[in-house]
Amino acid sequence: MANGMRVGVGTMILGVLLTGCAGGPVAGTSPSATPDVSTSSASDQETPALIPFGGDCARAASASDVGRILGGTVAVSPSAHDLTAVEPDRAASQALIGGLVCTWTGAGGTAMVELFPEDVVPADIADRLTSFTCLGSGYCSRAEGAQGTWINASVAQRSIAADPTEAERRELEQKVTALLAVVRSADPADLRSRAASREPGRWMIPPCSAFDATVAHAAGQTALTVGFPGDAIPSGTAWEIAVARGVEQWCSWYAYGEANALTLIELSVQPGLGTPTPDQLASAGAAPASVGGASAAFAIPSGAEGNARIVAVSRENRLSVTGVLGSAATSLADVATAVLAQLDAR
Repeated sequence: MANGMRVGVGTMILGVLLTGCAGGPVAGTSPSATPDVSTSSASDQETPALIPFGGDCARAASASDVGRILGGTVAVSPSAHDLTAVEPDRAASQALIGGLVCTWTGAGGTAMVELFPEDVVPADIADRLTSFTCLGSGYCSRAEGAQGTWINASVAQRSIAADPTEAERRELEQKVTALLAVVRSADPADLRSRAASREPGRWMIPPCSAFDATVAHAAGQTALTVGFPGDAIPSGTAWEIAVARGVEQWCSWYAYGEANALTLIELSVQPGLGTPTPDQLASAGAAPASVGGASAAFAIPSGAEGNARIVAVSRENRLSVTGVLGSAATSLADVATAVLAQLDAR
């Protein structure tokens, strides 16, 4: 969940590498157990997703191999036992299109591998990462294919605070090449991937602008500013792929009222996910909630960011509404009810 009050500029390396909303648990970075696609959907897949390495990041690259490349001890991050990420559960959305994202961190820096079926990666993203590329602050990437799977390897060096020098670029390129080699050396069967077939009941996500009037009216506002008053926004290659393939979207609006009171609303739309697992709900402290039109709904208590959440499920689809409302006459459940009706009508 993004931190609605953050207005500073976040660390570029982590903002890109973590591929999620800063300020809250990031579920899609490095699952080390197979994402349970079957339990996140209300009906059987006609063609199930095939996830590289069975969703196990330890099989993609060992911590010792990554540590050798980065120069120090590393650990997969977040922990495999982190169940708090009810929203947004990026690993589950990525799994629907056969994707796996693994991140390792340590004193020597951060390494990340993103694996997706080649046929789900948009051409502009594939073209952009065919050659070794650095985005600044020592974050560099290159992608290549193997067994029909697109592999994007990235390395961020903590010791580099600005654009890398030519010598630093060469060193980073060697590390990226070594990381790709480790992943490509796996059993060919482990590298294969496939997106699940789209179920007839899965939402088709409209542009965020389609929700402008619905959200403003439900929040008791005449108008809301489109955007987010800070830098805690989803980003990264895996996020771009998930959005392009219609398995995830994030939209946000805000307004300042009397005494600078903030209204902030974020939507996470995740077709195909269905109800979070009992372990996820228990870990997040979820309680049943009432949302019109939902087959299941849950309220998630405010975290350190101070923003509460409503998670509403309609068939095999999931909507999360996060934020704070300046009007006591409305609630996040009201927003969820209105948006859910709009999505179900499509």
